Amino acid sequence: MLGAWPPSSPAAETVKTSGIDLLPTPEQVQTRPGRLVLGGDPGCWRETLAHLKSLLVALPQVAVSAAAESPAETTWRQIAPRFSPPSSFAGDYGRFRSPLKFYDGEPVKTAADWQRRRQEILTRWHSMMGTWPPVIERPKVEILRTERREDFVQHRIRFEWLPHEMTDGYLLVPEGEAVRPAVLVVYYEPETAIGLGKELRDFAYQLTKRGFVTLSMGNRVGVDNKTYAIYYPSKEKALRVGT
Repeated sequence: MLGAWPPSSPAAETVKTSGIDLLPTPEQVQTRPGRLVLGGDPGCWRETLAHLKSLLVALPQVAVSAAAESPAETTWRQIAPRFSPPSSFAGDYGRFRSPLKFYDGEPVKTAADWQRRRQEILTRWHSMMGTWPPVIERPKVEILRTERREDFVQHRIRFEWLPHEMTDGYLLVPEGEAVRPAVLVVYYEPETAIGLGKELRDFAYQLTKRGFVTLSMGNRVGVDNKTYAIYYPSKEKALRVGT
């Protein structure tokens, strides 16, 4: 307990710093069992005790505020500034052409205009890179092995990912009957993403632990032959230069 000792005690000398009386010398502080007794002039100590009371009232509020912030909120507060460009670059898009202009300079003004502009972009892109292969609506899927890991089931599978070409991957399914979101996780090879490869890149594993169904896949052929890429229909015919 904090309290003022009788006026007969020696007067306390105080030092002013930013308007706050600092604590006195050790000779001016007396102790008794279970309490701290402050010596000196009562008027001096009233001001000091008032500052201490304000501090003690504020500390619980600071603690409650810190406890109320979740780890996710703390993380976002720390990284949020990184999601905005520096002020010197804000709103400056350089000399890049706006996608809301046709190649002849005509502006896109309506939703119908954008559909025409979108098709114009796709046509130009496909003329340079080649057209996409047809969508495989019902790919072939084979389950090679099934095992339980922690609180999910891991299926090693082989499936059709390109016309007339199979690849392997891992399908991770959390336990329990439920409608769940699903995520396709792509890496150089499928083991890393399920936690059986390089560290700190187990994206599929972490998502599955949070309730997602994940399909981890990679480019096994590209990794084995060290090209790290896929080409359609072949490496020699994949690139077509347009005008």
